[in-house]
Amino acid sequence: MRRVFVVTVLAIIVLIIAIIIAVSRLGGQSSSSMNYINDLRELLINGSFTAMYYENATYVTIGSNMRYETNEHLIDYMSIGFINGSRAFVRIINVVNITNPLYTTPIVQGFAYWISAPEELCMANYIVMYSGRNGAIIDCLTQVKPNASALLLTYLPFNEFLGNYALNMSYGSGYLNQYNESYAEVIHIKYINESSWHGETTYCYNVTTMTKTIMINELLPKANYTTLENTTEIICLLPNGIATTQVIHDTSITLINGNEMAKVISVADRQLMNYTLNYFNTTAFNELISMAKSQKSS
Repeated sequence: MRRVFVVTVLAIIVLIIAIIIAVSRLGGQSSSSMNYINDLRELLINGSFTAMYYENATYVTIGSNMRYETNEHLIDYMSIGFINGSRAFVRIINVVNITNPLYTTPIVQGFAYWISAPEELCMANYIVMYSGRNGAIIDCLTQVKPNASALLLTYLPFNEFLGNYALNMSYGSGYLNQYNESYAEVIHIKYINESSWHGETTYCYNVTTMTKTIMINELLPKANYTTLENTTEIICLLPNGIATTQVIHDTSITLINGNEMAKVISVADRQLMNYTLNYFNTTAFNELISMAKSQKSS
């Protein structure tokens, strides 16, 4: 009986050791893949980089008695860094080819965001539509609560890797005296495999994001805007955190006072063309703001 007990104990010990080894191996793989994610998070929160992507996207918009589909090939240029010690971001999207455009379809879009005060998030938007008409907005959201930096993160590309978060914000601007916004994202990230970009190893992830945004304009208390968005992505990252591939399937539903007004289904494939670490393009940032100011004043 004692011999059986000893054999059983030894078998259990061997099994435990095998489990520890297996877990250690899995833990090492998980740790390596998490390093890539942590590097991207560091870039988005504290780092600087400039990158250019080529994207092929299809959009299907469904509304009341309306269905509209278009396909776009575009260049997506983005740069994240600092201006005068504060966080800043510029993004310029140029459509190089488009099928079935509307006159209001944007073919050039430029966005810039920056923090100009502890509770002030500023933005500039410049747009050229298919019709040739231009438009621009330049404005600052004042008294942003909880803080302007938290709101800025929601506008950054690849912010799904920052993890789950919820923001309940109130702020005003030159266009709306005061409005409240509730924003929540639930994100699941799963490592799937390795790939490569120009000979460099990349780690690829399946990312699912569920987003809910509720906006209430204090000047129009009966207008309650809700957006529900479900996104599934495959994203591959370099060891430094730069994304090389992003394949997106997205469904977004807009409701006003609980009634569905529009649904947009999109599929996109984005591929990295080139990038530069530790570089923020202040020239592109300043030029975009200048263009927005010039268009707004004309």
